[in-house]
Amino acid sequence: MVIRSEIQSELDRLKNKFGLTQLSLGTITFNEFSFTAKISATLPEQRIFAETYTAEEAKYFALQNGFPEDILQKKFISNGKHHSIIRIETRNPKYPVIAYCEEDGRKYKFSIQQIKEFLSRVP
Repeated sequence: MVIRSEIQSELDRLKNKFGLTQLSLGTITFNEFSFTAKISATLPEQRIFAETYTAEEAKYFALQNGFPEDILQKKFISNGKHHSIIRIETRNPKYPVIAYCEEDGRKYKFSIQQIKEFLSRVP
């Protein structure tokens, strides 16, 4: 599809010109005489808002559950492997804490009680 690559090339130029975080071409539907395309864009402010919201949500979660306010990036050991907390998913009440394992590069879910136990062991 030559037209798709040409359109995306122009969108990339516009993305840089206006300082957008993302500007991309989605699906294109064609008929005999025309086509329709979906274009999506993200403003730089969206990323800043998302980061701020995530940090504030984590702080609130920490206060509600007896954790330190700086719960994100806290490190602990589980099954002999080093983990760091990277995200809080409040919509998952059973396992809301997401941690990254440094040894295997995977992400794991933990319950509030598990994290309390792990953090109590950290010197």
